[in-house]
Amino acid sequence: MRAHVPYFASNTFKKGLAVNEMGTVLENRFSDRGEALLKLVAKASQDMANLTSQTINSWYYNRATLNGREAQIAHLAALVTLGAGKEALEMHCEGALREGMTAEEVMEVVIQIIPLAGFPRCISAAVALGDYLEEAQVQGEHNQ
Repeated sequence: MRAHVPYFASNTFKKGLAVNEMGTVLENRFSDRGEALLKLVAKASQDMANLTSQTINSWYYNRATLNGREAQIAHLAALVTLGAGKEALEMHCEGALREGMTAEEVMEVVIQIIPLAGFPRCISAAVALGDYLEEAQVQGEHNQ
């Protein structure tokens, strides 16, 4: 019988730890928003924050089948379908914009999943994303 290897002793965990030491993918894709979210998680559980960061950095964002833009489309669609909160939607909207998506494309993702997710969830997401996109546009204009 093969011995169970705890996650913290696995190669995946070690790879994630190495990525964290070099600079996290969360910081590259989500700037301060990803770091702020991890700090909130760490308030509840530092172990959960570490595990989340290391798993995301080592496994999730190192997959090469979908590019960053395509992955953000999938993330946004899933978050809307699940009825995710404003914070998660905003973080992945920021990621989508950093990956080259336009505001129109972000909203089109929401429109495309109306038959699957339903109008109430899509309307809530559209309002949250619309507010974020408007704020991002205003901040972008001030930074130019």
